[in-house]
Amino acid sequence: MFTILGRKRPDEPDAIPQGQQVFLTGTTVFTIPVGVTSVSMVAVGGGGGACGSSGTSAFSGSGGGGGALTYTSISGLTPGELFDVQVGAGGAGGASGVGNNGGSGTFSRVLRQTGSVVLVRAGGGIGGVYGDGSS
Repeated sequence: MFTILGRKRPDEPDAIPQGQQVFLTGTTVFTIPVGVTSVSMVAVGGGGGACGSSGTSAFSGSGGGGGALTYTSISGLTPGELFDVQVGAGGAGGASGVGNNGGSGTFSRVLRQTGSVVLVRAGGGIGGVYGDGSS
């Protein structure tokens, strides 16, 4: 998930737009709106999937780990500037049965299209691990 907040400079008139945009899936191109000179971004990586379980408590495993959260603020932006917003996907759950670990989530990030500079990146969570019943 990404949240991008647009802010105006204190010396700009109140007619300059401010707001927020949330991205929940996939890849999207975000254009800096007219009058916006800085943004704050919050990124959350995709969570890890839970492991599969045979249904026996001695062999149950764990849920997946949560994706990382990062944030940043960037100023000096130019209206019309383009960013690629890539939202990480959650990991797949493991199938029921022995040894079926969950899949890891993928990272989320925002890149400036000019030069492909990464502005913010949050890692994905690790998938849940199937228990071995030895404890």
